[in-house]
Parts: sequence; structure tokens; C-alpha cells
Amino acid sequence: MKNHLPLLAKILIDLCQFTIIVCILSGSSTVYGQESSGIRSQMSVASLTPQTEYKVGPGDTLFIVVWGEESLSGIVNVGPDGMISMSQPVGILNVSGLTVSEIQELLMTRLSEYLKNPRVTVSIRAFEGFPVHIIGQVEAPAYYKVIDNTTLQELIMSAGGTTELADLKHVRLFRTDEEGEIQEEEIDFSLFVKQNDLSANPILKENDVVFIPRIARAERAKSLITVLGSVAQPGAHELEEALPLLDVLTLAGGLTQWADLRKIWLLEPPPLPPHEGGEKTPNSYEPKKISLEDYLTGKDPNANPIVSPGSAIFVETTQLPQEPTFPVNVIGQVRSPGAYRATEKTRLADVLFMAGGFSQWAQIDKVAIIHTASHSPRSVEVDVTKYLTSGDMESNPQVFEGDTIIVPLNERAKNIPPIHTIFSKSMTISVMGEVRKPETYELSEKTNFWEAIIIAGGPTTDADLERAMLIQGVEGGQDRIEVDLEKVLTEGQFSLMPSLKSGDTIFIPKQKEKPGIWRQIVNVARDVSTIGLAILIILGRRY
Repeated sequence: MKNHLPLLAKILIDLCQFTIIVCILSGSSTVYGQESSGIRSQMSVASLTPQTEYKVGPGDTLFIVVWGEESLSGIVNVGPDGMISMSQPVGILNVSGLTVSEIQELLMTRLSEYLKNPRVTVSIRAFEGFPVHIIGQVEAPAYYKVIDNTTLQELIMSAGGTTELADLKHVRLFRTDEEGEIQEEEIDFSLFVKQNDLSANPILKENDVVFIPRIARAERAKSLITVLGSVAQPGAHELEEALPLLDVLTLAGGLTQWADLRKIWLLEPPPLPPHEGGEKTPNSYEPKKISLEDYLTGKDPNANPIVSPGSAIFVETTQLPQEPTFPVNVIGQVRSPGAYRATEKTRLADVLFMAGGFSQWAQIDKVAIIHTASHSPRSVEVDVTKYLTSGDMESNPQVFEGDTIIVPLNERAKNIPPIHTIFSKSMTISVMGEVRKPETYELSEKTNFWEAIIIAGGPTTDADLERAMLIQGVEGGQDRIEVDLEKVLTEGQFSLMPSLKSGDTIFIPKQKEKPGIWRQIVNVARDVSTIGLAILIILGRRY
């Protein structure tokens, strides 16, 4: 026996070494659990490698690499509907039921319209768990995969949360027992939401079905309060419990500057009679006039009554004299260019605020105001940054009737290509002659004749727009098309503009000095893509 011990020990050592090697080669180590859309998951290292047989489904995570395109690469989660969302030009794709190789082929097909020979690599990290189903008043009702100890609240969050019409007091849970019988349980989920009652947030099991019903209209009406009149957000608002009048008005966004604090009407339903179910008639609401001003000034501490759900509030408006208004036009780099109404007290910053403020690439130190009230229009350049940084009122001048405010495009923005040109087909266009940046440009196929001129810096003050020329190569020579841009810009005859194709040349000839008004418009609006609109406004041809 002693003679066999060394041999037995050697066999055991070799067996242990072999087992360790097998474990390493099999990749049996695991990675950490990861939170995804509110549901915890555990993954294995083996599941990170491309798989050809596995079918992708909701809850899975895809690792997508588009070689040479960092903005299109990254980690993408498969939604409950089987969709993934990627940056343009890919957008939204349905990958449910597809294998990794099929997804790669789908992405390459989509990208081949925008990229030359796209290379795509897709890896999958499969989600492990058991299925449950949630239906009813949630944002994304569907089947979901969850793991052990997932709660009702986690499932609801994974489904995007509940809708405004969800009845949380009567959530129903359907569960199949060991005998195959379906058991139904009603859960007051509002107890968990309001009181953190854990008994109202059960742990889910495989194949559970959760149904969140729609709240009855009568029940919903009991939790609403109607606020009308001179408030920022008139309408019906949720009110779960009785609150002071001032707090209820805050729910409606607060009072407007025209609200009459002395004339606020409160309509409260009377207590329900003990007989016949307590039905109320439309005339049973009793209006009560309240002066909130007395409460705010300390005259009457009772002028801020408690308001119950189901009540209605109406805030009267003070009778203010109507101040005369006049139109002011805003064009260029603002969020909402257009015509706005101003008064004698309106200043430049007020109008820019009405237009939504500056856009991302606005040149705010060179804002121009064209005054057209007199027979000789004149322009004023304003550095708005001085007003914004130091409150200099000279940089926030008063505006007058018929003024046109032009916010030019920042010079630095001209070097940034439009986003649609990154993936779209392009053409080569040369813009020569009386433009500020004559050269050859790579433009989108959708660029029109006038847009090409604007991209080239716009016409100079000596440009003869009545004799603009498009030179196109044709078989055996060139074809020259004369374009009257004056008619295009002043009369809206856009049909006069010919379409462009790759290799075309646009030539703007020089002419003798134009009348003063054209020179002024070009000087002020040369960096604004809406220069045509400026001309229409100056000539009195408003939309």
C-alpha cells in the first residue's frame, strides 16, 4: 500500500491541475450584476461574446461598434417593445427575435446609404430572469424579464411608471399556483406610495400578470380642483388633500399680474346629505367671495380658507387700460423669428425675450436694428453683451414701430457643417464673383441656388443680383442660365431659381453702386440666412 501512495498523490495533483485548466478555458467566471431600467440583472462573461443562435429580446443589452464612427458606437438596451434607439442616421430599429449576425447585417444595410463600406460589430449581453406581464395604465405595458426578489414597484418603474388615470388603490395581481389555478389578489398600491407600506409592494413570481385599472371618472373628479381666471395655468389640477387657498393657487402656477386679489370666488360643494346616496345638483355649489389682499396685508387672517378637492376657484381680472401696441420684426439667430407686438416702453431685450432668446450660434455683440419709420431707413448696431453683463441701458435701446431686429450668425459657426450634410449625399459647387467667400464648396444635394450664395458669405454690396449666372457643364460645352435674384427675393418668385448639380458654378457679376437701401440691407444682414425676409420687410411686403 505504501508503495502506491506516491503514485496516488501524483494522480490527484494532475487531476486538480486539469480541472483548473478546464475552468479557465471554459470562461466560467462571472461579472457583477448591473441595474438596467430599474430591474437588476446578472450576466456571465461568456454572454458578452457574439452569439449566432441566441435571439435578442426585451431586456437584452447590445454592444455596437461602428468602426470609425464613435458617435454611432456604444451600449444600447433593447426596450420592452423590442426596439433599440441609436443616433441618426440609424434611428430606431426593431431587433426583437434577431440574432447578432442578423442585427449586424441590418445595421450595415442601413448605414451603407450614408457611409462607404461600413464595418459593424455587435455583441450581446443576454438578460437572465423569468417573465412577468404588466398591463393597463402604465406607460409601456408589455412582457418583462425580471430576477428573483423583483417587487411590484420595480416592475412599474420598468414599464415607465403609471399614467395620470391609474387607479393605484385597486391594482390586481394574477398568479398561477402549484395546481395550475389562477389566483387573483387586489392590492392597494397607494399605501406603499404614501405610507411606505411594504405589504402593498409584493415580490413577483414567474408568469405573474399585473393589471393597473383606469380610475373611474367619479373617483377622479373627487381628487381634482378647477382653477380658472387670472392664473398662470388655468384648468383642472390634482388635489389629494385639502389645502389653503394660497397653496391651491400655487398649484395653478400662481396669479398673473392682472389678477384682482380682492375678487376671488370659491365654489365649494356642500356636505353630502345622509340620504339617497348624497347626490349633488349643479346648483348646489355655493359661491363665496374672498379678498386674498386682506389676508396678505394682515387685515383678515381668515381670508385664506382651506379648500377641499372637488371645489372650483375663479380669479377675476382687474380692468386695466389697453396700451397701444405696434409690430416689430425679429429675424436671424433667435429661437422663434417673426413679428411681435411692442409698446412705447418696450426695449430691445424685451423683444428678444419674446422671440425665445438667442440661438446657439448668435453673434450677440453685433445685433442690428433697422429703423424704417422715416423716409430714410437707418441701421444701428448694438452690442447686447454690454447690457447682459453690466446693465448698460444704451445697449438695450427702445424699439419703434416698424423696426426690424437682425441677429447675425456667429463667424465661428460658419466653419461647422450642417448636421444633415454629415450623412447625406453631397455635391461640389463653385461660387464665384461678388460674394464674400468665393471658393468651391461641398454642399448637401438639397442645397438650393440662394442657400449656396449664403454659405459663400452672401453677396457683396456691389453684387448685381439681377444678372446672377449658373454655369452648368453639358455635352460638348457649357450651358449658362441667367437668374434674376431680385425677383426671387422681393417678389417671392422662387420658381426662377434653377436646381443645382455637382460641378455647377454660380457667378455673381459686379455692377455700379446700388441704391442706398440695398447696400444697407446687405451690410446689416449679410450673415443672416433670412436676408430675403429682411428685404420683404423693408419693402413693406410682410407675410
